[in-house]
Amino acid sequence: MKTLSTTLLLVLFLSIGDLFTSKYAYAQRQGRQYLHTILGGGYHQVNIKADGLNYVIEQFNQTRRLTGDQAMTKVEAPTGFSAFLGTYGYLGHTPFLLEFRYGNAGQTLTATERPPGQPPIDRELRFNMHNIQLGLGLMATSSEYFGIGIGIAPDIGINTINDKTGAGSTEIVNNFSVGASFILPVYALLGPIMLGVRPYYTLQLSSSDYTELNASLNPNTYQTNPADAQTSTMNHFGIEFRVGLLLSKRERR
Repeated sequence: MKTLSTTLLLVLFLSIGDLFTSKYAYAQRQGRQYLHTILGGGYHQVNIKADGLNYVIEQFNQTRRLTGDQAMTKVEAPTGFSAFLGTYGYLGHTPFLLEFRYGNAGQTLTATERPPGQPPIDRELRFNMHNIQLGLGLMATSSEYFGIGIGIAPDIGINTINDKTGAGSTEIVNNFSVGASFILPVYALLGPIMLGVRPYYTLQLSSSDYTELNASLNPNTYQTNPADAQTSTMNHFGIEFRVGLLLSKRERR
């Protein structure tokens, strides 16, 4: 079911891109065409289904005496900031986009545990996703003040979890991942200022293992947990809102 759902989502994403391309490509050929180079940053939210990671968190919640409703929350919608440098538009007769992007999305996980006969322990974990992408694709339109593109970006990611309980910080998890993002950047120019939005879907080609986190959080029970239940592919949707500065603009007639 997960594979089928992922396939359907990708088909939908690419169909939307094809619709934009068909709609705007004809109109673009009738007018002036531009090449924009933009430097900027953004804020994004990631909707992720981290089954293996959330399995470990649920094991912690079920096997601890927690104070009140202070159970550790699941990782579902981390947020963060990004930076990018992109070129969008026409180079000769080719409507292309080239984009280098770094993004970080994170979520803080807290819980208050009351061990028998001991004072409460305020636990704090920090989950972070670091992603570097090089996007390549085509522009559906690139007018003087507006652009829409669709592309694919090879993705290199590092997912980390740090234990910040008490003083200091200890890294528990450091997972390396590779994958590909399907991107749909849209932007408008207000003079030298760019405002944009970038929906994307990232398909991970490798899994992240959270066995070490389970051993750290649940030392008395982790050995009885299935190994495959502690891994996640970390596929995710994201939407990014952007602000940028127009570095250059070239017109092609």
